[in-house]
Amino acid sequence: MKPRIKFGLIVGSVSFLLTACVSMVIGVCGPVVSLLGGAISGYLAAKEEALPTQADGAKAGAIAGAISGGIALLGQFLGGILTLAVLPSIMESLGDAFYQQQASGVGYWAGGGVMMICIGLSGVITSLVTGAAGGYFGTQPQQNTSGDEAFPPPAA
Repeated sequence: MKPRIKFGLIVGSVSFLLTACVSMVIGVCGPVVSLLGGAISGYLAAKEEALPTQADGAKAGAIAGAISGGIALLGQFLGGILTLAVLPSIMESLGDAFYQQQASGVGYWAGGGVMMICIGLSGVITSLVTGAAGGYFGTQPQQNTSGDEAFPPPAA
């Protein structure tokens, strides 16, 4: 298995758990986990693959970040659904019976689902971009050892 896929899956599984927990408390902060997960997976993938150029490292990092962000999207969705399911009973226990009536409607669930997907997709994009940046900075450019220099030294 290529390191870009391996680290995307490993970091993505951790991101899944963290994003689910974070999105249950503060849903809009889920992409912060994706930001960190994308950068870490991209950096680790580029380091292990030892690619020749930083552009290749950025490509590998973007793939690892996209995988990690896609898995974090599932965590965002899970955390949001759990919040939508639990929130009406919490509000009712606080004495807000009106909220219980609103939460039984289709609009409550549809609006919550659309919001979760939008926030999750922003996390995927964030993870992809930071994965590319991590891969770029995680790649050490190879030294030219062939003797063919772009600018040979001047003749004396």
